[in-house]
Amino acid sequence: MEHNYFGDKRLNKRYNKMVDQSMQHSQTTSAGLTILFWEQSGFATTQAVWRFFANEKTTPQRLVEPLRQFAKQKIEHSDYVLHVFDWSKIGYKNHSSKSDRISDSVKDSNGYDLTAQLVVDACSGSPIAVVQAHLKTANGFLSTMPIAPKKGTSHLDQVLSMMKKTGTMGLGGTPVFIIDRE
Repeated sequence: MEHNYFGDKRLNKRYNKMVDQSMQHSQTTSAGLTILFWEQSGFATTQAVWRFFANEKTTPQRLVEPLRQFAKQKIEHSDYVLHVFDWSKIGYKNHSSKSDRISDSVKDSNGYDLTAQLVVDACSGSPIAVVQAHLKTANGFLSTMPIAPKKGTSHLDQVLSMMKKTGTMGLGGTPVFIIDRE
């Protein structure tokens, strides 16, 4: 299925190929991308993906839009929709080239802090799509929301703003919010 999310023919083509290739899992809950068969080598694949994400048009807000549309299609006739919120540390303690890592109080736990909202099918319990996310870096937040949280915003305040935004996404069904506690 061809989509024009980025307003650029080459970006859209690369995006569509990456999505098509990543959807060839043997299980619905398999994580990560499969190898992109349309490139000649691992290096070419890496370079293609890097170019895609390095483009200024591939903002978090644009990248999440196809996921929201997919979720909307999957749950449009559901009476209830589960929205699971979670946060986790992404450790990069040995990646000194990542200058935007945050330092945690735990020894050697440099990295990032991710807060995400996952839509889950209320009948089957199957995950559908991540529809919002905030990635905390030393420089602030990368966010799928038009206005990122301010530096120092707590996890619960991030989740509260995500809950409020959920009502404006038009996903359908009555939202049932679930927060994974630490």
